[in-house]
Amino acid sequence: MRQCFDVIIIGAGIAGCATALALRQQLSHLSILLLERRKNTPQSFRIGETLPPQAMALLQQLDLLAQFRLRGDVVSLGNRSAWGSSQLSENLFLYSCYGHGWHIDRASFDNWMAQQAERAGATILHDTTVTGIPVYERQHWHLGVTQNDHAARNIEAPIVVDASGMSVFFSRSRNINVVAQDKLIAIFRYYQTDDTSAADNGGDGYTLVESCSYGWWYSAGLPHGRRVIALMTDSDLARTENLLQEAIWRDALLSTQHTCTRFAHAEPLTSLHIKPAHSQQLERSCGQGWYAVGMQPRLLIRCHR
Repeated sequence: MRQCFDVIIIGAGIAGCATALALRQQLSHLSILLLERRKNTPQSFRIGETLPPQAMALLQQLDLLAQFRLRGDVVSLGNRSAWGSSQLSENLFLYSCYGHGWHIDRASFDNWMAQQAERAGATILHDTTVTGIPVYERQHWHLGVTQNDHAARNIEAPIVVDASGMSVFFSRSRNINVVAQDKLIAIFRYYQTDDTSAADNGGDGYTLVESCSYGWWYSAGLPHGRRVIALMTDSDLARTENLLQEAIWRDALLSTQHTCTRFAHAEPLTSLHIKPAHSQQLERSCGQGWYAVGMQPRLLIRCHR
């Protein structure tokens, strides 16, 4: 494999792959390498399952919208919320100029985006980590990388894009401060329904947000009869209230008025998972020969007031 590229992108998630696609679309001669820590194997579940209507404009810009519509994801018709009240309010995507949104299988979508980037001419190295501190000299970045636990080797490029998500690995190596704005975490699990219970339950075309004393509950229908439910709360509150214990988490779920009805006939597919969902930002997002893109919570879920 070549050792010198025009652009190296750290992270082959949505942001990294979209960056590669946009670059190849504008400058098809560029040699682009994406470095991804995950192995090249499909994941059963990955949090971050809602694409808002505005995402359709981005997919259109990347010339992916037609292929995306063939995937068979679940239409998201809007958001329903009970915020500080038992009364449900609605934000319907019917009134959006972008049309409706989508509820996706996030692991499948990430793998699909990686396939599109490779088809566009980018190279992806899976199960690969950057070792040591990147060095910039002679107008090139020099990175040590290890793949599949093999011996480290050096690669270089005049431009590096940090798309490593919440870890912002490369930016941190440049001593760029990351400012966390809250302590939000998601305590979540996946459920499975059959076709009958899904039809009886209804509401799978909507994202549901319901406030509670700990924060709020989020739930959405997913492809293949799956559903996800997450309790969004501060990390310190989760510890003091023992919300990381499955029995207490479930009791809190059963005390809800609207959210619990979506899971009355659903079977748990997973145990509880915990992911950071706090908002954060870099004090600086670019420098000599490097840029940071897509730094955001791994959850594509937001509170709709």
